[in-house]
Amino acid sequence: TRRSSDLKADVYSYGVLLCEMSIRETPNPEERSAQISRIERPEIRSLVTNCVKTTPPSRPDMKDVLQHLMRIEEMVNHNLHDILMQYDLGGFFT
Repeated sequence: TRRSSDLKADVYSYGVLLCEMSIRETPNPEERSAQISRIERPEIRSLVTNCVKTTPPSRPDMKDVLQHLMRIEEMVNHNLHDILMQYDLGGFFT
């Protein structure tokens, strides 16, 4: 349907934007794969790769994109907590 294609186009655009923010470069369609490969975090690189697939039906729904981002956030928060606990000399975080 038309609405479904519009939503998949939005997912594609989001993937391009996420790539741009991750590598701090203007998107270049001729270099899309190379730009994606420069994304340092594998979780983000995987998400971007899925969002910019050439066939719209093979792209995730935005709901799936958000769930993926929430998993990344949980992982980052968990890692941040562990790092902060290593440096908690005064018992601030306990």
